[in-house]
Amino acid sequence: MVIDLSLMKGIRANPVDRTVRAQAGLLLGELEHETQAFGLVVPAGFISRTGLAGLTLGGGIGFTMRKFGLTIDFLMDEGQERVRQAYGPARYERLQALKRKYDPDNFFRLNQNIPPG
Repeated sequence: MVIDLSLMKGIRANPVDRTVRAQAGLLLGELEHETQAFGLVVPAGFISRTGLAGLTLGGGIGFTMRKFGLTIDFLMDEGQERVRQAYGPARYERLQALKRKYDPDNFFRLNQNIPPG
């Protein structure tokens, strides 16, 4: 299955807080263009045509990783309630049941995921 995220192109850079909020359909080149205007750098990949969602799911290996880390290290904490709202109650509970069965130790707990329920 392929999910087309190309219409999700929103980006908001905050030079005061030195943060960036970007939607999943953004390409790395588009992200860099916006952030460089504010003197910001996002630890990200090598190829400007890479989609942000795929880059992040892959960890975000790139030129600045030795100094700044990986893309996945910098996901902001939206909180569990926001994650729950995004999925809706029925889907969230089903995903919790799957996590309980297949990932009871919550291996990916450092990023924003669904804890085993």
